[in-house]
Amino acid sequence: MLILERRLLKKITFVSKKRGAVQAAYPENTYAIIELKNRMLKEDDVAQLSQYFEKTEEIKNIINEYETNGNNAQGRNFIGILAGPDIDVNLQQRIINGEIKIQGNIPLIAITLKRYKSERGEVFILTEQYKPQNMVQRNTEPYTFNGQTYSKRRLVHAVVKDYLAKHKKISYTELEEAFPKRIQGSYGVFDTLENANKIFQRANRARHLLNEEDILCVGNIKIAVCGEWEKNNFAEFLNCARALGYTIAVANNE
Repeated sequence: MLILERRLLKKITFVSKKRGAVQAAYPENTYAIIELKNRMLKEDDVAQLSQYFEKTEEIKNIINEYETNGNNAQGRNFIGILAGPDIDVNLQQRIINGEIKIQGNIPLIAITLKRYKSERGEVFILTEQYKPQNMVQRNTEPYTFNGQTYSKRRLVHAVVKDYLAKHKKISYTELEEAFPKRIQGSYGVFDTLENANKIFQRANRARHLLNEEDILCVGNIKIAVCGEWEKNNFAEFLNCARALGYTIAVANNE
């Protein structure tokens, strides 16, 4: 996907594919215009982003200028992206519900980018995408672990629970080192139950497994395992679990 960043209304600049912080898995024939903010994303930003798409011919000319494969912008798909450190809850929900379209037919996506520094001094930028539900890439394959079949979220819970059972004296920090937050994204593989409940109350949507039987304990700290897993971040979790010695396979549906 090629990314165009609209810095000024009278000028569109090309941003290379190397811009990993805002790059996402979209088809090759998709172009995005991104509005970057250094504050919380709000609904007013949608109107500003919409203005960029009014210069359709100018956009296509710039795309054609940077194309090297002989193709041009005709017949290509467009999406609008808002990016910032946080997002208003109402805007987030409207995007997920597919209620907002740019010029009536261009999908809108929001991306939050948060910077974290580990105890070792490593700096990570965690991203979270908010897009219409019909655009979400879902991997619904069941997985087998320890003789049982699980969905993605239940598998993550089972692995973390098993790891805790085998490391009874582990600390919360050590568990975070085993299952780094960056694997899942903004919510982490798990969080304290207190934080998970705050997220639920703020967004009116549970991001973690909050049923009483799903709550796990690390010492005297209650934790909740994240239930937000899509194709890409779940692949990261599988890599992590296998690196810890776990054997996980795709279940045979036959």
